[in-house]
Amino acid sequence: MFVRKTELAKLAKHVQSQQFEIENLTEKLGIRGIPNLIILKGGAVKEQIVGAVPKAELVSAIENALL
Repeated sequence: MFVRKTELAKLAKHVQSQQFEIENLTEKLGIRGIPNLIILKGGAVKEQIVGAVPKAELVSAIENALL
């Protein structure tokens, strides 16, 4: 289940990081489970989704957080 880049390209920028690459990342963002999607806007957490969810839920969360 992958969202095609073109569907949300105008709304979001994808950034992926391994926890160990950034010191205290899990603590700073409150990551307690994997997979974990965190939507940031202006440096603030707007939405956080933990676990596997349907594509429609992911798209809706991104749209709601960024629009």
